[in-house]
Amino acid sequence: MPAPRPAPPVSLPAIPPRIAALYASDEPALSRFFHALGALAPLRGISFERPYDFLRLALGLAARDPVRPARMLIPASAPRWRPRWHGPWLRRLARDAEIVFLTRPEQAALLPFLAGNTIAYYAIDDYRHYAHFRAEDERAIVRRAARTFVCSAALAEKFSADYAPAAERLHVLPMGVPARHLPAACPDAPAPLPEGLRLPRPLVGVLGAINHRLRLDWLLAAAAALPWAHWLFVGYIETGRFSAEELAVL
Repeated sequence: MPAPRPAPPVSLPAIPPRIAALYASDEPALSRFFHALGALAPLRGISFERPYDFLRLALGLAARDPVRPARMLIPASAPRWRPRWHGPWLRRLARDAEIVFLTRPEQAALLPFLAGNTIAYYAIDDYRHYAHFRAEDERAIVRRAARTFVCSAALAEKFSADYAPAAERLHVLPMGVPARHLPAACPDAPAPLPEGLRLPRPLVGVLGAINHRLRLDWLLAAAAALPWAHWLFVGYIETGRFSAEELAVL
């Protein structure tokens, strides 16, 4: 299947951005981060979409992105980036930006087109467990980046061991939680269980998205090994990214 061509050029705003940010449209945490960063300095978002993402956008099913980015179409198969097509367009979108944020290892293929920009890298996950991850891609970005930001101290330790960046160029920047999700004060007693459930404690909780990166077989083994515990999952379920076998486990 031939790779799709990128979208046609877009009109650029009159005020040149100081920062350009290249990120995936399905990462709301990055969208919120760059939206907040844009309040401090002029920022241009550049999101990349798979054909499925563009279909959801066309049907109005995708969440609104407050950054209002320019959008690139990329093929779903690896390697996602086609430097011959994507590189010149990215260079045009980022040409007047002082700093370009990269957010995925595969974007190393675009580094030759950003020779005049300062590079920053923000890793919000350990991409070693993603399909098509190549350590040499992430290493190339970390070496080129003036600053690398990771979302946890544990990930910073991995980066230090694997890529050996200078200490002053590696920073921990945890992902934030929207203020509306935080109660004004701690409750005096534990909150009731959802849906009127009546389960004796202790509870074992799993907080966060329930998706294809969870080892469901490990969770089943843990549940079998702890018959006295009850399990409570808090988060949305990404059913569209599970295999048939994983859906059967769910």
